Amino acid sequence: MKQAEKLGAAPNPVGAESQYEFVPMFYRVSSTFKEAIPNVEENTIRINPMRAGADTIIRILKNSI
Repeated sequence: MKQAEKLGAAPNPVGAESQYEFVPMFYRVSSTFKEAIPNVEENTIRINPMRAGADTIIRILKNSI
């Protein structure tokens, strides 16, 4: 996730103003999600594309790997 931040992703949710954000967010899965699916955090990240679009998300993922 730190690499995604370096490549243009937002590091944290921005709250009520998030509907106006253009940068995507890459972050950890929630504790509720971890409780429902054991070991999910080993290979899962949450991606909120906001208004960034699929091309931006794919570019960040490819460059991060």
